[in-house]
Amino acid sequence: MAQQRPPMVGRYQLLLDYECPDATVRIIRLKAGHQAVEQHLHHHTNQIYVTIEGEAIISNEGVDIPLPLHHATTVTRGSLHSARAKDGDAIVINISVPPLRPDDQKPAHPDLARNDLSMPSMDSDLED
Repeated sequence: MAQQRPPMVGRYQLLLDYECPDATVRIIRLKAGHQAVEQHLHHHTNQIYVTIEGEAIISNEGVDIPLPLHHATTVTRGSLHSARAKDGDAIVINISVPPLRPDDQKPAHPDLARNDLSMPSMDSDLED
């Protein structure tokens, strides 16, 4: 029986999806202007993104991090993040430690708003 893999979050070409006992390695092609790894988060895994072709932008908690060729950045578990090509197409390696579980790739929804300290608006029902 084939092992269940996490669903794709966004539109991109998955070139490699490899898992070993300690990590998951995915190689992803992003076509500029047409494809992106949409905002999502992981509760159990930390991730490392490495650009191996072109340039990418990793958005981590709302901060865009340019990722030139052969550079890396880390996304810690619980961080809302996404990835896209900067100008031309890009290929990135995504390494998840520990391995990415099928239930650990949560797409962003309005209910995942990170601002849980905001005050209710004047027209909201305070009893809800």
